[in-house]
Amino acid sequence: MRAFITPVAILILVIGGSVWHAHAIGAYTENCITGIDDAIRFSTAENWPAVKAALALSHTHWEKHRSYLRITVSHSTVDAADSMYSRAKAFAETEEITEFRAEIAGLRALLLQLAEAERLLLENIL
Repeated sequence: MRAFITPVAILILVIGGSVWHAHAIGAYTENCITGIDDAIRFSTAENWPAVKAALALSHTHWEKHRSYLRITVSHSTVDAADSMYSRAKAFAETEEITEFRAEIAGLRALLLQLAEAERLLLENIL
């Protein structure tokens, strides 16, 4: 019986860490997506100062957790998001509405995909 205590304790720690990680990634991406959704809403009204502010807030939140994300998720995903944020900011600066909407939609989809990939689902485990 004692031989099972250590492996069970380790298993519980691993599962607990996985649950915490999935929740953390979900919270990080949700906060970023909230800013992106605000930027999309403001871009519809062509309120460019508000678009830039919402996008900057989202990017600041992304940057705040970037180190953790680089450690725990694919580097290519983090690099893609960084590039998309840069392009979205450039399109917001030049007020290119079509290009901005396309880039921001892609960024939003990438962040949703990141959160989904890190969720604790059987399909993600197998």
